[in-house]
Amino acid sequence: MSLLSQHTIPGAAHDDSAREPPPRCYPGTRVKLIARITAWFDGQAQQELILWITGPARVGKSAIVQTFAEHLVESKSLGASVFISRPNTRNNPLGLFITIAYQLATRIEAYRNFIVEQLSLDPSLLDKGIVAQFKTFIVEPFVEKKVGAGGKRWGILLDGLDELEGEDTQCEIIQLISTFALEHPDAPLMWLIASRPESHISNTFDDAEVRRSCWSEYVPIDSTEACEDVEHYLRSSFQATQRKFQHSISSNWPSKTDFLKLTAAATGLFVYAEVVMQFIRDPEHAEPVSRLELLVSVIDRSNADTTNSNPFVHLDAFYHEILSSIPSTLWPTAKRLLGLTIHGEQILAIFPRTLPNFQSLRGMSILFGITHYIVYASLDKCRSALKIPDWQVAHKEELIFLHTSFSDYLKDPSRSGEFYVGNVKDIENDAALSLLAIWNKCSGDDIATCMYGFFMFILSIDVIAFSVGGIRMAPILLKVG
Repeated sequence: MSLLSQHTIPGAAHDDSAREPPPRCYPGTRVKLIARITAWFDGQAQQELILWITGPARVGKSAIVQTFAEHLVESKSLGASVFISRPNTRNNPLGLFITIAYQLATRIEAYRNFIVEQLSLDPSLLDKGIVAQFKTFIVEPFVEKKVGAGGKRWGILLDGLDELEGEDTQCEIIQLISTFALEHPDAPLMWLIASRPESHISNTFDDAEVRRSCWSEYVPIDSTEACEDVEHYLRSSFQATQRKFQHSISSNWPSKTDFLKLTAAATGLFVYAEVVMQFIRDPEHAEPVSRLELLVSVIDRSNADTTNSNPFVHLDAFYHEILSSIPSTLWPTAKRLLGLTIHGEQILAIFPRTLPNFQSLRGMSILFGITHYIVYASLDKCRSALKIPDWQVAHKEELIFLHTSFSDYLKDPSRSGEFYVGNVKDIENDAALSLLAIWNKCSGDDIATCMYGFFMFILSIDVIAFSVGGIRMAPILLKVG
């Protein structure tokens, strides 16, 4: 089990501390939708063993899956839950079925015995591709060994499939699960997959064979149910805020006008409601009245722009307001930290494993030569959208985006404008130059030694030519070496 756990996707389970606080449906919301999902799972003669929950970004799919996962825990029917996240680097496809296997092994004794025996015979099973992993961890135990045969069904929940690395891999996973469900309907597994309706995923689910094993539930942005649920959430959240700040907030706060503006701006988007309430209730400021006034002014300005057809105009305006509050002298630092957090896994994968963890918060401060005072000052205004680790644990913990919508905004120049953090190449160049500066400092300003060291680093990662700031570095380094 210890060997198995080392190959899982860290922080991906529904109850993992890395996801605290997890998104979940607010009490009294999404009631009808959760009831339909529960009815699908509890059905005695299911024709479809796969449920695809889909809908645009930021409609609350993860909250729905989280809430259903907690329901399955109560009924002791949760087999495994994997919450994939690209911005938080929980998106390695090679860890997906291993993560599922580990969680199943903690809940099903017969399955655990089978997996332990298989790994004792061949530990290299953990290094196989996803097809071989699926056969080892799903087909063999549940079909060939009949683990759980005749017993209850176990739910396997995959949230954020579209954020898993590799579009072809995403489609392959759907095909593997669909084929398994069709060929082995008596296996005690039911699969829930949540994703955005990206074209390649939609096309795969639209395949005639896949449709035979799958039922889908579309979650729209502005359905009547969603708008009513968001209004309920906002009303309850304001009441809770009133109780917390009862000595400084009047009983008729917020005004009906302000409340209606806020619900209209949300248009059924739970992510907007959640983010703005985190902003209003931010304990670092403890000024909910003035924070709401600022928010309403942002909404008014957004409403004045009648040419903007972006469905997330109010969410984008809110993120723009947050980032605008960062002092201009600190924005370049915040930009570097946010950019590396978003693209770091892809960039830092080329660095030797012997180097420090530059993706941790303290690692980024070392890489960019920034004091921890500046790190926190530059990120302070983003606390309603980021989980920022304390310095005591910053050597092992990373910045975490509380909402994927924030990272989506930052990496889309058409939405973020002046607050665009740059593409992968921009951030890669910045990280490489910063690493070069460290070498320069460590080699006593001996540029020849520094450049030679950097060249040896490039050789160690098997890169023939490296581009920094548009300059092809390899030929230069060859001359210096």
